[in-house]
Amino acid sequence: MISSRSLSPNRIIALVCIAIFIGAMDLTVASAFLPQVVVDFELSTQQFALAGWVVTMYLAAYAVSMTFAGRLSDLHGRRPAYLVCLIIFIAGSILVALTRTPGLQPSFSLEWLVVSRVIQALGAGAMVPVSMALVGDLYPPARRATPLGIIAAVDTAGWVVGHLYGGIMIRLFTDWRLIFWLNVPIGLLAFALCWRALREVPQQKHAGKLDLIGAVLIGLALAAFNIAVGSGAEAGTTSQFVEQTTPAYQVPLLIVAISAFVAFIFRELRAGRAGHEEQPLLDLRLFKQKTFSGAALVNLGVGFALIVALGVVPLFINAVVASSMPNATAAQILSDGAWYTGWVLSALTVTMALMSVFIGRIINRFGYRAPTLLGLLIAAIGFFITSRWDVNTTYWQMIPGLLVAGLGFGMVLAPIATAVVNSAPSEERGVASALVIILRLVGMSLGGSIALSWGTQRVQTLSAELAAGQSQFAVDTLAIFRQATAQAVAESFLLFAVTACLVALLPALLMRSNQAN
Repeated sequence: MISSRSLSPNRIIALVCIAIFIGAMDLTVASAFLPQVVVDFELSTQQFALAGWVVTMYLAAYAVSMTFAGRLSDLHGRRPAYLVCLIIFIAGSILVALTRTPGLQPSFSLEWLVVSRVIQALGAGAMVPVSMALVGDLYPPARRATPLGIIAAVDTAGWVVGHLYGGIMIRLFTDWRLIFWLNVPIGLLAFALCWRALREVPQQKHAGKLDLIGAVLIGLALAAFNIAVGSGAEAGTTSQFVEQTTPAYQVPLLIVAISAFVAFIFRELRAGRAGHEEQPLLDLRLFKQKTFSGAALVNLGVGFALIVALGVVPLFINAVVASSMPNATAAQILSDGAWYTGWVLSALTVTMALMSVFIGRIINRFGYRAPTLLGLLIAAIGFFITSRWDVNTTYWQMIPGLLVAGLGFGMVLAPIATAVVNSAPSEERGVASALVIILRLVGMSLGGSIALSWGTQRVQTLSAELAAGQSQFAVDTLAIFRQATAQAVAESFLLFAVTACLVALLPALLMRSNQAN
């Protein structure tokens, strides 16, 4: 394995995780300043959904960049691939920070902000598979579990910490652009450190050409899919007093996504034939390995279950817990909600990160299957505990269930990442690493759209049932909404999160009970 004379592999991984964490934070940090974006751009009530594109397009670009970044690093080396990705992220952050709303000069449109976020996400998402492939270059198979678990946990933790970070920044400063200006010095520092650290890592480059047509097809499929299901989630988050409408472009986009994905499959099967000039973007022959297929499908279920927590916990805090404060204004509820959401969700993510560090030795002793199965069962128990939340639940009472779920997920992330990387040959590690996160993001997109849309409809139904039992002259609208939301959130945990964890047990059985050497 590759070793550096000046920096240990552990320190190199720690350095590359700095930018990964910042990029992941920026996925959810937008939730804190979106209300201010609505005000700054003077969006009407009918235009509120436009602000959601600031988040939706970031997620789509984040996933798309992973499809080709891993392969590029296989062909041209980890160091140049990682550093270029970091520069793209920094450039995107600068463009976002330069956004000027109609009241300022020079002014830019909301489209400028969305496009800038896309550029930012292309760099942020691409760094993840490159870093995971770097682990395969730096460590022997028996030692890859811990660093891969750390990268996966850092990426996931960034998604959640973004809520808290955004809430703190909005409390301290009035201008949301400062969040992105702060990315620049941190990103440049990370670039300088990684420039030197990765220089001493021998670069493994493999012959072949990037399958550009395949990259376009899978990129189109992922982008169309994320935008389509994202629009469904946006439609599902409207108030119960507003009639919901499905965007006209949702079904056509889903058709485009399915068509592009089918074309991508045929393209990759053709490119995978011996003697073909271009290497496939994803060697589908990897799925012949049961361990690889099992780990990939487990990650899909993990993403589905994880987004339920990331989506409904903020909803529960804002609509049920924070709104219970006497005489609280809407601004206070949003501010306190962002603050407490970050702290409460840290019970999930911090536990995940810590467990991912210690699970490596367990994997080395028991293999992939046992810790994955046990972790999924523990996560299901944790989400079952959260399904007992009600309208009287406090912040402190929310923590135990999330702690248990975080413990379970922490036991799962490292085994599935290690199984995927170890199952792939050295020239396929980059793209295999990308698949780990891509499938999780696909699961998150599906879970977010389904859970939020179902949850909103459930709140409407419960609100109508509760209101029917009261006198029309004594209807407490806020109390009804809080009670309906609490019940819908509890049912979402049981129906979606617990079920996803239990279903993921089936593909987990395909994974090896012992590690490959």
